[in-house]
Amino acid sequence: MPDIRRLIFAERNEEHIAVDGVTPEEVRELGEANPLIERGREGKLLVWGRSSSGRHLLAVLVSRRRGAFYVVTAREMNPRKRARYNRWGRR
Repeated sequence: MPDIRRLIFAERNEEHIAVDGVTPEEVRELGEANPLIERGREGKLLVWGRSSSGRHLLAVLVSRRRGAFYVVTAREMNPRKRARYNRWGRR
């Protein structure tokens, strides 16, 4: 599992995730809540987990340097993705 020590946000990405009702703080909370992490396309990381308020979120990250990852996007899981997450045994 990658060692995600720091998340990097750009103003435009904060605005982008805000459109989906997600805050940078909620994305940070994913790393504290035993997330499920898998490799996506083009080396991106998909981080599946729950915020401290219980929202099921999916964040897409790109590695920038050792331990630091740029947040591409984050959004609430749709029913299909949430069912997939639950099948992995994370409730």
